[in-house]
Amino acid sequence: MTKYKNKYRIDSARLRNWDYGANAQYFVTICCDDKVQYFGEIHEEKMILSEIGLIAKKCWEEIPQHFPFVVLHKYIIMPNHVHGIIEIAKSNNGQKNQVNDESEKECNVEMQNFASLPPIQQASRMPSINKFGPQ
Repeated sequence: MTKYKNKYRIDSARLRNWDYGANAQYFVTICCDDKVQYFGEIHEEKMILSEIGLIAKKCWEEIPQHFPFVVLHKYIIMPNHVHGIIEIAKSNNGQKNQVNDESEKECNVEMQNFASLPPIQQASRMPSINKFGPQ
């Protein structure tokens, strides 16, 4: 196994040719740096969220407000990490449509608090490539 920039223990588990913006369900894990228990603690087999944990919960649940094509499924907040399943469910998987309705022709990624991504050119759709960097 090689280290990424002499930092990570293992190679990326991401598929090299998978477009992680494609419609699918994704299992996501978010870990706290140095395994610090920022999100709360377990007391009598129950997770008690800290103030930061409550913020993390609120932010997780607000994801669809920023990305309307994202559907949240089960998630759990642990003391030092979060596990969750998110689904990207863009109409027509973001491909151009043959209908005349402008709203259904193309599904660009639009963000409320960030710069929007430019439309993907049809030629760049095949073959699909990983548009996200290494972990």
